[in-house]
Amino acid sequence: MVAVEERIVELFDSTCIKQFESMNCDIYPLNQSDLGVSSRQDLEPVCAVIDCDSEDLTIRLLVQATKGFLVKTMPLIGGQRIELVSFQEDWCLEIANRFLGRLKNKLVSHGCYVRMGLPALCRDAQHETLQNQLDARASRVFHIQNGPVSGTDVEIIECTLFVDLKRADLQIDDYEDEDEDWFDESELQHL
Repeated sequence: MVAVEERIVELFDSTCIKQFESMNCDIYPLNQSDLGVSSRQDLEPVCAVIDCDSEDLTIRLLVQATKGFLVKTMPLIGGQRIELVSFQEDWCLEIANRFLGRLKNKLVSHGCYVRMGLPALCRDAQHETLQNQLDARASRVFHIQNGPVSGTDVEIIECTLFVDLKRADLQIDDYEDEDEDWFDESELQHL
């Protein structure tokens, strides 16, 4: 039997892949933790946090994305990319919502039912991370293909997952996932 935290992280990893595929992005993981958004002092990322929970566990997702990442991945509005900060913030909230929604659907398929909250902007991602440092966590960093990974035009996103088990004996169904894309990705008409 795979530990619950480990299985949730596995589902989270496949969630990341499927979500970026659905966004038609040429996104690639970065393995060096020192390239993460949270470790870079020269970046001012847009951050969003979203939770889902049940009586058995709480899952929190912290998404930190550079403005360049958000502009390059944002759906076109009227055939144009809009670079206003408010649109970047809305897109970051939507990304967090999509990621956790997809993970929630995977958990349901594994017999784990959670209620999902609404995403909120997070003004202090470092505080959010420290506040949850005792929880099991996975942090994944991705960049856009051909986008620089150093300097001021960094186009990366960091997704940090926190898992708080409320029951030590919690188990979730363990089986190989099939392609879970049985639901349609929502279309963004307006941010």
